[in-house]
Amino acid sequence: MAATHTYDVTTASYVGDVCTIVGTVDTIPSTGPIAVTVVLNYSAVTQAWAISVANVEALVGRAMLNAAVANGLPNPNPPATATQLPTGSFTL
Repeated sequence: MAATHTYDVTTASYVGDVCTIVGTVDTIPSTGPIAVTVVLNYSAVTQAWAISVANVEALVGRAMLNAAVANGLPNPNPPATATQLPTGSFTL
């Protein structure tokens, strides 16, 4: 089951072609916010912006979620683990 997340962007700034976004990611119901800092290519952000705000949200949200998982947020979609059965088959 996929979790729902809230993304809170505290600051977003850029210098040259480097965009730095600082904020938090949490799950609903709350597991407690996880602080994240992501660095993206500013050109990629502006290209996404030229298409739609939803594209920017998808780009930044994905980067923030990956950083939050790396910082301890429970993985919303942990990879399936194979279980060996005595018959030589496996389950996922």
